[in-house]
Amino acid sequence: MTLDQQQLQESLDERIRACRPELAGSDLASDPAAVEPESTVAVVVLRRFDPAVLVAGACAYARGLSPDEALEWRRSFTRTVFLAGDPERLAGRHRFASVSPDGSTAWTEPGPPERTEPLRRLLRAFPGTVPLADALTRDPTAAGEVELHLATAGRTLLDGIVAIHHLLAEAVLDGLIHPGDQVVLRPAPRLGAVAGPFTALRVGPDPFDPSRLTAFAGLSRPDPAPSTEESP
Repeated sequence: MTLDQQQLQESLDERIRACRPELAGSDLASDPAAVEPESTVAVVVLRRFDPAVLVAGACAYARGLSPDEALEWRRSFTRTVFLAGDPERLAGRHRFASVSPDGSTAWTEPGPPERTEPLRRLLRAFPGTVPLADALTRDPTAAGEVELHLATAGRTLLDGIVAIHHLLAEAVLDGLIHPGDQVVLRPAPRLGAVAGPFTALRVGPDPFDPSRLTAFAGLSRPDPAPSTEESP
């Protein structure tokens, strides 16, 4: 599937309108840089980067939000800050809305920035400057109901974390990922080589040519394998 500039722009416009419906039909709907995010932010604290933990945790977190929390966070374009720290050591001093089963990753509830200011002052930004391709491994045999395709060319680990989190959180809120779905990460240099079709895309300026758009991440549902059973 070839993703041309018109398709990418339409996907970007759709995301902006979904987050801020009042912008539908306005000139701002095609210019994300001109849209002021509203003041709701979530904080994710990571002891380490584990793709499977982040994928499962982002989906569980978004699914656990109340309708009001989801609405306010969505209006801020699911704004999220990623910090380096140990959630288990912080649990007694800071409130987390969701913690991964292994205790390595935790999420605060979305809210005004001042609510998480003490946590953001205490911890440093997650150090994700290594090339994204170096931080990921590919398992072509892994199977799932949903495939998360992640572009790695010219991207850092933090770029990948941001793309994964935004795309999955908004897909859950949009009902594109259902409880029990198994999401499998599929890294590739660029999404243009991926067949698709995509049910959702994360789009932004191309790091190699900022005048153009590119897809940083996308979701697809693979066709079920044909049955090998013979008819009676």
